[in-house]
Amino acid sequence: MSLRASLVVAALALALPEQCNALLAKGRAAGRAPASSASAMSAPTATAPPAATGPVATTPPVWAPPESVAHPVASAPPEHESAHADGGKQSAEMKKALVAFDAGDHKKVRALLEKKVRAGKGTPDEVHLVLASCSATDDKKCVDAVSKLLVP
Repeated sequence: MSLRASLVVAALALALPEQCNALLAKGRAAGRAPASSASAMSAPTATAPPAATGPVATTPPVWAPPESVAHPVASAPPEHESAHADGGKQSAEMKKALVAFDAGDHKKVRALLEKKVRAGKGTPDEVHLVLASCSATDDKKCVDAVSKLLVP
């Protein structure tokens, strides 16, 4: 090998990063001599690409719809059960109104119960349901009128 080639190989060996020097040292320890520049150019060796050490891709979060809004009288306290005229059972209008409220049909809830509630004949559960429907439709006059009917 010529003097010029020896100087280039020596300069490259001194300028190699620490990891390359460590690889060369492992090759020498295993009994393999480092490849000269002439043999490295003539026969490239197949090596595995280095493993990725960067950030690992994760699966994105899955969006789930929020829980549905439960009607305000779903779990009425026991004292309200005695307020029903039929001994604690809900009226047919109230059952229909609860189904409509769960479906988000606030106009139907008001159509079923508002006249009865405004006449002062509604149960506390019916008053609360009409009040919730009035609030959902942003009817301030209805909210003011029905909230006055709430039993303290």
